[in-house]
Amino acid sequence: MTLPVIHPSHSQWTRERMPQIENVAQFEHELKRAGIEYSRSLISAKHLHATQNEVNLALVFKLIKAGLDTAKYPVIVSSDNHILDGHNRWYAAQVLMIDVHVIRVNREINSLLRFALALPEVKHSSVSDTHTHAHA
Repeated sequence: MTLPVIHPSHSQWTRERMPQIENVAQFEHELKRAGIEYSRSLISAKHLHATQNEVNLALVFKLIKAGLDTAKYPVIVSSDNHILDGHNRWYAAQVLMIDVHVIRVNREINSLLRFALALPEVKHSSVSDTHTHAHA
């Protein structure tokens, strides 16, 4: 099995700095409240770009073994195809060579990061954490 490479020019943030969206419904509510448009779709994982520069391989393989479910836990992406939340799910989908369900927010990544990081319910975790964000 060949593992996908995270392209360094796209991925400049550590996992500790990235927002971890644990409640997708609440995040969608906050988007609506702020008047930010978004849509749901199914796309090829290879069209997305990592924003964080690390993944938890143990968690990636755990997701694969458990049966990756991006319909239930979609990857949240910006309008310019950068991942806000769901790097481990995205990486697992690349390993499996499958499409991923995404929530595409109508904001470029820097604007989306500022919005998400300002939300009080947003969590942070390190690359070694597997318990803080189980659906990673």
